[in-house]
Amino acid sequence: MLKSYLRNKSNELFIIIMKNILFAILVSASILSVYAQNQDSIPTPNSPSLNSLDNSPYIVPRTISDETVLPSPEAAQMNRYVDYPVSRNTGTADVHIPLYNLSLKDIPFSISMSYHTSGCKVDDIPGVLGLGWTLNAGGCISRVIHGQPDESLPYQLKTRQQIESSADLDYLKDIVHLQKEASPDRYYYNFEGYSGSFICNPNGTITQLPPTNLKIQSINKTSNGIYDFLITTPSGCAYYFTEREQMSYEYFPTILDNLYRSPNYSTVSCWHLSKIVSPYRTDSISLTYTAIPSWRREESANSLSSSFVTTTNGATGTNSQQSNAISAIHRTTFSNQRVLSQIKSRTTTINFTSSTISGTRKYGTPNIRMAKIDIKNTLGNTVRSITFDNDKLFGDKRLRLESVSVTSGTKLLDKRTFTYYNEYGSYSDDKKDFFGYSNSGITTTLKHNSILDYSGKLSGNRSYHFASARAFALESIQ
Repeated sequence: MLKSYLRNKSNELFIIIMKNILFAILVSASILSVYAQNQDSIPTPNSPSLNSLDNSPYIVPRTISDETVLPSPEAAQMNRYVDYPVSRNTGTADVHIPLYNLSLKDIPFSISMSYHTSGCKVDDIPGVLGLGWTLNAGGCISRVIHGQPDESLPYQLKTRQQIESSADLDYLKDIVHLQKEASPDRYYYNFEGYSGSFICNPNGTITQLPPTNLKIQSINKTSNGIYDFLITTPSGCAYYFTEREQMSYEYFPTILDNLYRSPNYSTVSCWHLSKIVSPYRTDSISLTYTAIPSWRREESANSLSSSFVTTTNGATGTNSQQSNAISAIHRTTFSNQRVLSQIKSRTTTINFTSSTISGTRKYGTPNIRMAKIDIKNTLGNTVRSITFDNDKLFGDKRLRLESVSVTSGTKLLDKRTFTYYNEYGSYSDDKKDFFGYSNSGITTTLKHNSILDYSGKLSGNRSYHFASARAFALESIQ
C-alpha cells in the first residue's frame, strides 16, 4: 500500500511538471513571504504585457507550495508531530508537560501541553498557547489541501507511462483548467497519544499512511461530498470527529492569461473531536467549542524570471530579467476557527477560558489565546486551575508563552517558566533561509529575495545563519 502511494506521488509530481510546460518555457524561482500590509485591497489583475523572447507571455507560476493550503494554526502545529516525529533520528527533543488526567474506567483522557523543537520559522503562526506550543486536549483531524479539495472535482490519477504512451494532452489540459483533480488531499489526526495521516477517497474509503491498528471510517457524508470521521482504537474506544471548521482560499494573480481558471474555493479544513464513547458504550465524554471571529492570512509569491534562448550552435543566452514584475497573492480566510470551551464527563466538567490578545499582534495571526482551564467536580467545585501567562508578544508580535501555573484553591501545585532565544540582528519577515528560518544575520547587496539569483545560482539572500535561525525557539524550562 505504501509503495502504491509513493508511486502515485511520483505520478503527481510528473503531472505538475507537465502543467508548467503547458504554460510557458521559462525558468523561475518563487519565494513566499508574509503579505504584511494591513489592508483589504487586492491588486486588480492586468492583461498579459510581459513577453519572453519567443513572444510567449510570462505566467505567474504556481509552485507545489502555492497549491498547498494548510489548516488553522493549532491543527497545523499538531501536524508537525506526524511529519517530524519526536525521536533521536529527527534530532527533536520530547518537551511534554502533563496538566491533568481525567479518571474514567474505560476511557483514557488527559490534558497536556507540548513543544516541537524543530524551531520557529518566519511564517509560523502561533496556536492558542503561544508560538511553538500545542495544547493537547481532545484532538482533531485536519487536512492539507493539494490543488483543489478532493470533493470539488472528479479525481483521476494517471501514471506517467499512461500519459506518454497515449500522448494524452487532454488529460493534462483538464488538470490545468481545473476540470479534474490528480493530487489527493492529506488528512492528519492527533488525539490521546495517537498521530498519523491518511487519504480519504471520494467514495469514502480510507488509505492509512502507513497502515496502523486503528480503524478509521468516514461517516455522515453531506450533500457537498464531505465526510465526518470515526476512529476506533484497539481497546474499542470510539472517537467521533464531527465539529467542522470552515476555510476559504482565494488566488489573485496580477497577470491573467487566456488559460486562466479561478482556483478559489470554500471547504472544511478541520474536524475537531466532539465525542468519545467507551468500548461497551457504558461511558462517554463530550467536547464543545466556540468559534472565534473570522481572520485571514495572506502570502505573496513574487517571481524572478529569465528567458533562455538556444541558438543553432548550441550556445545559450539569457536576457529580459524582470524582478517582481509578476506576482500573485494567496489569501486563506478562517471564518469559524474552533476553540475548546468545555469537556464534560459523568464525573468532571472542564471549562476552558479564552481571551483576546491585549497587544498589537502580527498581522495574519488570530486574535485568541487560551488563558485558563478550570476542572470542576460533580458538585461544581473547582478542584484544579491551570493558568497560562501568555498575554505577551515576541519582538515580531507573535504570541509568547511565559509560564504555566497549576493551583488547587490557594495552593500552588506546580509552575513552569520558559525562556527563548532572542532575535539576531535586524529581524525581518523578508529575511529567511532556504527552509524558511530567519537569516537576519546575513548581509547582502542583492535586491531580491528569490532562491536563485539572476545567473541561476543559489542566492546568498537565502543562505543559512544559525544564530538567526534559532530566534524565538525555546531555550530553557525552569
